[in-house]
Amino acid sequence: MSVRVHEQSWTLPGAPSIYQRVVVENARVRLSIIPALGGRVLEFVLKKDGRNRLYQNTIWRPTKWGVNACRPDGGWKAIGGIEFSFPVCEHGCIHDRAFSCRVEERIEGTTVHLTYGPSSDVLGLALSVTVTLEKDADVMRIDSRIENPAGNAPQLMQYWINAMIAPAGHDPRDADVEFLFPPDVRQMRMHGWTGPAEWTANTAAGAIFPWPSPFARYDNFHAIGTAGFFTAAAVRFQAIFSHKASEGMLRLFRAPQGAKVFALGVDELTSHSDCDRPYIELWSGVTPDFWTNRSIAPGGRLSCSELWIPFWATGRAGAVERIASLEREFAAAFDLAQ
Repeated sequence: MSVRVHEQSWTLPGAPSIYQRVVVENARVRLSIIPALGGRVLEFVLKKDGRNRLYQNTIWRPTKWGVNACRPDGGWKAIGGIEFSFPVCEHGCIHDRAFSCRVEERIEGTTVHLTYGPSSDVLGLALSVTVTLEKDADVMRIDSRIENPAGNAPQLMQYWINAMIAPAGHDPRDADVEFLFPPDVRQMRMHGWTGPAEWTANTAAGAIFPWPSPFARYDNFHAIGTAGFFTAAAVRFQAIFSHKASEGMLRLFRAPQGAKVFALGVDELTSHSDCDRPYIELWSGVTPDFWTNRSIAPGGRLSCSELWIPFWATGRAGAVERIASLEREFAAAFDLAQ
Protein backbone atom coordinates (compact mmCIF):
# COMPACT_ATOMS: atom_id res chain seq x y z
CA MET A 1 0.00 0.00 0.00
CA SER A 2 1.36 3.41 -0.92
CA VAL A 3 1.26 6.48 1.29
CA ARG A 4 -2.08 8.31 1.14
CA VAL A 5 -2.67 12.00 1.89
CA HIS A 6 -5.99 13.65 2.64
CA GLU A 7 -7.48 16.47 4.70
CA GLN A 8 -10.04 16.41 7.51
CA SER A 9 -11.58 18.97 9.85
CA TRP A 10 -10.53 19.00 13.50
CA THR A 11 -11.29 21.08 16.58
CA LEU A 12 -11.43 21.01 20.38
CA PRO A 13 -14.15 22.21 22.78
CA GLY A 14 -13.32 25.84 23.54
CA ALA A 15 -11.04 26.26 20.52
CA PRO A 16 -11.54 29.44 18.48
CA SER A 17 -11.63 27.72 15.09
CA ILE A 18 -12.16 24.55 13.12
CA TYR A 19 -8.81 23.45 11.71
CA GLN A 20 -7.77 21.41 8.72
CA ARG A 21 -5.50 18.49 9.39
CA VAL A 22 -3.30 16.75 6.86
CA VAL A 23 -3.47 12.97 7.24
CA VAL A 24 -0.56 10.93 5.90
CA GLU A 25 -0.82 7.16 6.13
CA ASN A 26 0.54 3.89 4.86
CA ALA A 27 -0.40 0.31 5.72
CA ARG A 28 1.20 0.57 9.16
CA VAL A 29 1.00 4.17 10.41
CA ARG A 30 -1.31 7.18 10.30
CA LEU A 31 0.09 10.66 10.98
CA SER A 32 -2.08 13.74 11.46
CA ILE A 33 -0.61 17.24 11.17
CA ILE A 34 -2.34 20.56 11.99
CA PRO A 35 -0.51 23.28 10.02
CA ALA A 36 -2.54 26.12 11.58
CA LEU A 37 -1.63 25.07 15.14
CA GLY A 38 2.11 25.43 15.01
CA GLY A 39 2.50 22.68 12.40
CA ARG A 40 2.11 20.11 15.17
CA VAL A 41 2.02 16.38 14.56
CA LEU A 42 -1.16 15.53 16.44
CA GLU A 43 -1.28 11.79 15.85
CA PHE A 44 1.15 8.90 15.44
CA VAL A 45 -1.26 5.95 15.22
CA LEU A 46 -0.07 2.39 14.78
CA LYS A 47 -2.73 0.61 12.75
CA LYS A 48 -2.02 -2.73 14.41
CA ASP A 49 -4.13 -1.56 17.37
CA GLY A 50 -5.44 1.88 16.32
CA ARG A 51 -3.96 3.69 19.33
CA ASN A 52 -2.32 7.11 19.15
CA ARG A 53 1.18 7.09 20.67
CA LEU A 54 0.91 10.87 21.21
CA TYR A 55 -1.19 12.44 23.92
CA GLN A 56 -4.14 14.45 22.64
CA ASN A 57 -6.07 16.75 24.95
CA THR A 58 -9.86 16.93 24.78
CA ILE A 59 -10.15 20.62 25.70
CA TRP A 60 -8.58 23.92 24.64
CA ARG A 61 -6.96 25.25 27.81
CA PRO A 62 -4.31 27.98 28.19
CA THR A 63 -1.92 27.11 31.03
CA LYS A 64 0.50 29.00 33.28
CA TRP A 65 3.43 27.57 31.29
CA GLY A 66 5.37 29.00 28.38
CA VAL A 67 6.75 32.43 27.63
CA ASN A 68 3.66 34.55 28.14
CA ALA A 69 5.47 37.72 27.13
CA CYS A 70 5.03 36.60 23.54
CA ARG A 71 1.54 35.21 24.12
CA PRO A 72 -0.74 38.23 24.73
CA ASP A 73 -3.81 35.99 24.42
CA GLY A 74 -2.70 33.67 27.23
CA GLY A 75 -0.16 30.98 28.02
CA TRP A 76 0.83 27.79 26.29
CA LYS A 77 -2.04 25.48 25.38
CA ALA A 78 -1.60 21.79 26.14
CA ILE A 79 -3.17 20.64 22.88
CA GLY A 80 -0.99 17.56 22.52
CA GLY A 81 1.10 15.89 19.87
CA ILE A 82 4.56 17.04 18.76
CA GLU A 83 5.10 20.80 18.72
CA PHE A 84 7.94 23.01 17.51
CA SER A 85 9.08 25.44 20.21
CA PHE A 86 10.82 28.46 18.72
CA PRO A 87 12.69 30.89 19.04
CA VAL A 88 12.78 30.93 22.86
CA CYS A 89 12.75 28.29 25.57
CA GLU A 90 9.84 26.49 27.18
CA HIS A 91 7.06 26.28 24.56
CA GLY A 92 8.22 29.11 22.32
CA CYS A 93 6.02 31.74 20.71
CA ILE A 94 4.42 29.93 17.78
CA HIS A 95 2.88 26.73 19.14
CA ASP A 96 -0.59 27.87 18.02
CA ARG A 97 0.31 29.97 14.97
CA ALA A 98 -0.19 28.98 11.36
CA PHE A 99 2.62 27.39 9.37
CA SER A 100 2.66 27.29 5.60
CA CYS A 101 2.20 23.74 4.38
CA ARG A 102 3.12 21.88 1.20
CA VAL A 103 2.76 18.13 0.63
CA GLU A 104 5.31 16.33 -1.54
CA GLU A 105 4.15 12.91 -2.70
CA ARG A 106 6.73 10.46 -4.03
CA ILE A 107 6.66 6.82 -5.05
CA GLU A 108 8.66 5.83 -1.98
CA GLY A 109 6.78 8.00 0.51
CA THR A 110 5.39 11.42 1.44
CA THR A 111 6.95 14.50 3.01
CA VAL A 112 4.97 17.35 4.57
CA HIS A 113 6.88 20.66 4.36
CA LEU A 114 6.04 23.17 7.11
CA THR A 115 7.48 26.71 7.21
CA TYR A 116 7.23 29.74 9.47
CA GLY A 117 8.88 33.14 8.91
CA PRO A 118 11.06 34.95 8.47
CA SER A 119 9.09 37.36 10.64
CA SER A 120 9.60 39.74 13.55
CA ASP A 121 7.82 37.51 16.09
CA VAL A 122 10.61 34.93 15.67
CA LEU A 123 13.52 37.42 15.73
CA GLY A 124 13.49 37.73 11.94
CA LEU A 125 14.42 34.06 11.59
CA ALA A 126 12.83 31.33 9.45
CA LEU A 127 11.96 27.80 10.55
CA SER A 128 11.43 24.94 8.09
CA VAL A 129 10.28 21.50 9.25
CA THR A 130 9.68 18.39 7.17
CA VAL A 131 7.80 15.33 8.39
CA THR A 132 8.35 12.20 6.31
CA LEU A 133 6.62 8.82 6.20
CA GLU A 134 7.99 6.19 3.84
CA LYS A 135 5.86 3.69 1.93
CA ASP A 136 6.26 0.56 4.04
CA ALA A 137 7.72 1.94 7.27
CA ASP A 138 6.42 2.53 10.77
CA VAL A 139 9.11 5.19 11.28
CA MET A 140 8.55 8.96 11.21
CA ARG A 141 11.37 11.32 10.31
CA ILE A 142 11.49 15.00 11.31
CA ASP A 143 14.06 17.35 9.76
CA SER A 144 14.36 20.97 10.92
CA ARG A 145 16.28 23.93 9.51
CA ILE A 146 16.65 27.43 10.99
CA GLU A 147 17.93 30.28 8.84
CA ASN A 148 18.91 33.84 9.63
CA PRO A 149 18.52 36.02 6.52
CA ALA A 150 21.62 37.89 5.41
CA GLY A 151 20.14 41.31 6.23
CA ASN A 152 19.13 40.39 9.77
CA ALA A 153 21.15 40.99 12.93
CA PRO A 154 22.87 38.16 14.80
CA GLN A 155 20.37 36.42 17.04
CA LEU A 156 20.41 34.34 20.20
CA MET A 157 17.73 31.66 20.01
CA GLN A 158 16.53 28.26 21.15
CA TYR A 159 14.74 25.51 19.26
CA TRP A 160 13.10 22.53 20.91
CA ILE A 161 10.78 19.80 19.67
CA ASN A 162 8.36 18.81 22.40
CA ALA A 163 6.48 15.52 22.11
CA MET A 164 3.57 14.84 24.44
CA ILE A 165 3.53 11.06 24.80
CA ALA A 166 0.90 8.44 25.55
CA PRO A 167 3.14 5.40 26.18
CA ALA A 168 1.99 2.50 23.99
CA GLY A 169 -1.18 4.55 23.52
CA HIS A 170 -2.08 4.39 27.22
CA ASP A 171 -2.34 6.55 30.34
CA PRO A 172 1.24 6.52 31.71
CA ARG A 173 -0.08 5.59 35.17
CA ASP A 174 -1.16 2.26 33.67
CA ALA A 175 1.92 1.62 31.54
CA ASP A 176 4.81 1.06 34.01
CA VAL A 177 7.01 3.60 32.21
CA GLU A 178 10.80 3.81 32.19
CA PHE A 179 12.94 6.54 30.57
CA LEU A 180 15.98 5.21 28.71
CA PHE A 181 19.13 7.00 27.53
CA PRO A 182 22.52 5.86 26.20
CA PRO A 183 24.38 3.69 28.73
CA ASP A 184 27.14 6.29 29.13
CA VAL A 185 24.68 8.86 30.55
CA ARG A 186 25.53 9.21 34.23
CA GLN A 187 24.09 12.61 35.17
CA MET A 188 20.93 14.69 34.73
CA ARG A 189 20.26 18.37 35.39
CA MET A 190 17.10 19.22 37.32
CA HIS A 191 14.68 21.71 35.80
CA GLY A 192 11.93 21.45 38.39
CA TRP A 193 10.33 19.18 40.97
CA THR A 194 7.02 19.89 42.71
CA GLY A 195 7.21 17.02 45.20
CA PRO A 196 8.74 16.97 48.68
CA ALA A 197 12.37 18.11 48.81
CA GLU A 198 13.32 15.27 51.11
CA TRP A 199 12.21 12.70 48.52
CA THR A 200 15.47 13.08 46.63
CA ALA A 201 18.60 15.24 46.78
CA ASN A 202 19.55 17.99 44.32
CA THR A 203 16.04 19.11 43.40
CA ALA A 204 16.90 22.80 42.89
CA ALA A 205 16.71 24.09 39.30
CA GLY A 206 20.04 23.52 37.59
CA ALA A 207 21.28 20.97 40.14
CA ILE A 208 23.09 17.89 38.86
CA PHE A 209 21.92 14.48 40.09
CA PRO A 210 23.18 10.96 39.27
CA TRP A 211 21.58 8.70 36.69
CA PRO A 212 20.00 6.16 36.84
CA SER A 213 17.85 7.52 39.64
CA PRO A 214 14.32 7.01 40.99
CA PHE A 215 13.20 9.49 38.30
CA ALA A 216 13.92 6.83 35.68
CA ARG A 217 10.58 5.16 36.52
CA TYR A 218 7.39 7.22 36.30
CA ASP A 219 5.60 5.07 38.87
CA ASN A 220 8.15 6.09 41.49
CA PHE A 221 7.02 9.70 41.68
CA HIS A 222 3.91 10.65 39.69
CA ALA A 223 1.64 10.40 42.74
CA ILE A 224 3.70 12.91 44.73
CA GLY A 225 4.98 15.43 42.18
CA THR A 226 5.78 16.60 38.68
CA ALA A 227 9.39 16.38 37.49
CA GLY A 228 11.38 17.95 34.67
CA PHE A 229 15.04 17.20 33.99
CA PHE A 230 17.63 17.56 31.21
CA THR A 231 20.48 15.28 30.27
CA ALA A 232 23.66 16.90 31.58
CA ALA A 233 25.28 16.50 28.14
CA ALA A 234 24.03 16.04 24.59
CA VAL A 235 22.82 12.52 23.78
CA ARG A 236 22.34 10.46 20.63
CA PHE A 237 18.89 9.15 21.63
CA GLN A 238 16.14 9.11 24.21
CA ALA A 239 13.45 6.46 24.61
CA ILE A 240 10.35 5.70 26.60
CA PHE A 241 9.43 2.11 27.40
CA SER A 242 6.22 0.61 28.80
CA HIS A 243 7.05 -2.52 30.76
CA LYS A 244 3.37 -3.39 30.95
CA ALA A 245 2.87 -3.26 27.18
CA SER A 246 6.41 -4.44 26.32
CA GLU A 247 6.51 -1.53 23.86
CA GLY A 248 8.68 1.52 23.51
CA MET A 249 9.38 4.53 21.32
CA LEU A 250 12.95 5.37 20.33
CA ARG A 251 13.87 8.92 19.34
CA LEU A 252 17.15 8.72 17.46
CA PHE A 253 19.09 11.89 16.60
CA ARG A 254 21.32 12.53 13.60
CA ALA A 255 23.83 14.24 15.91
CA PRO A 256 23.82 14.41 19.73
CA GLN A 257 21.29 16.91 21.06
CA GLY A 258 19.96 18.29 24.28
CA ALA A 259 17.15 16.19 25.75
CA LYS A 260 14.62 16.66 28.50
CA VAL A 261 11.90 14.68 30.23
CA PHE A 262 8.86 16.39 31.74
CA ALA A 263 6.63 13.95 33.58
CA LEU A 264 3.25 15.30 34.63
CA GLY A 265 2.14 14.15 38.04
CA VAL A 266 -1.36 14.14 39.42
CA ASP A 267 -0.67 17.44 41.24
CA GLU A 268 -0.66 19.32 37.91
CA LEU A 269 -3.52 17.60 36.10
CA THR A 270 -6.07 20.41 36.37
CA SER A 271 -3.63 23.01 35.03
CA HIS A 272 -2.72 21.10 31.87
CA SER A 273 -5.05 18.45 30.63
CA ASP A 274 -8.60 17.23 30.45
CA CYS A 275 -8.39 16.24 34.13
CA ASP A 276 -8.66 12.59 33.13
CA ARG A 277 -5.13 11.44 32.44
CA PRO A 278 -1.60 12.85 32.59
CA TYR A 279 1.02 12.66 29.88
CA ILE A 280 4.79 12.70 29.49
CA GLU A 281 6.81 15.19 27.46
CA LEU A 282 10.02 14.22 25.66
CA TRP A 283 12.03 17.22 24.46
CA SER A 284 14.97 17.50 22.06
CA GLY A 285 16.85 20.74 21.41
CA VAL A 286 19.79 22.43 19.72
CA THR A 287 20.91 23.70 23.15
CA PRO A 288 21.62 21.60 26.26
CA ASP A 289 18.93 23.21 28.45
CA PHE A 290 16.54 26.15 28.75
CA TRP A 291 19.21 28.39 30.31
CA THR A 292 21.51 28.26 27.28
CA ASN A 293 20.97 30.12 23.99
CA ARG A 294 22.55 29.46 20.62
CA SER A 295 23.85 32.18 18.34
CA ILE A 296 23.03 32.30 14.65
CA ALA A 297 24.84 34.83 12.47
CA PRO A 298 23.38 36.74 9.51
CA GLY A 299 23.22 34.36 6.58
CA GLY A 300 23.72 31.43 8.93
CA ARG A 301 21.71 28.27 9.30
CA LEU A 302 21.54 25.22 11.52
CA SER A 303 19.71 21.94 11.19
CA CYS A 304 18.78 18.83 13.13
CA SER A 305 17.09 15.52 12.33
CA GLU A 306 15.43 12.78 14.31
CA LEU A 307 13.67 9.47 13.75
CA TRP A 308 10.72 8.17 15.76
CA ILE A 309 10.88 4.36 15.88
CA PRO A 310 8.38 2.15 17.75
CA PHE A 311 9.83 -1.09 19.14
CA TRP A 312 8.82 -4.12 21.17
CA ALA A 313 10.87 -5.95 23.78
CA THR A 314 10.62 -7.92 27.01
CA GLY A 315 11.94 -6.22 30.14
CA ARG A 316 14.60 -3.55 30.53
CA ALA A 317 17.43 -5.73 29.25
CA GLY A 318 15.42 -6.58 26.15
CA ALA A 319 14.62 -2.91 25.55
CA VAL A 320 18.27 -1.87 25.88
CA GLU A 321 19.33 -4.63 23.48
CA ARG A 322 16.63 -3.68 20.97
CA ILE A 323 17.58 0.01 21.08
CA ALA A 324 21.23 -0.86 20.40
CA SER A 325 20.13 -2.96 17.41
CA LEU A 326 17.94 -0.14 16.05
CA GLU A 327 20.79 2.35 16.44
CA ARG A 328 23.00 0.19 14.24
CA GLU A 329 20.23 -0.46 11.70
CA PHE A 330 19.16 3.14 11.22
CA ALA A 331 22.64 4.63 11.35
CA ALA A 332 23.20 2.83 8.04
CA ALA A 333 19.73 3.19 6.53
CA PHE A 334 19.31 6.90 7.33
CA ASP A 335 22.96 8.00 7.33
CA LEU A 336 22.84 8.83 11.02
CA ALA A 337 26.31 7.51 11.84
CA GLN A 338 28.30 9.87 14.06
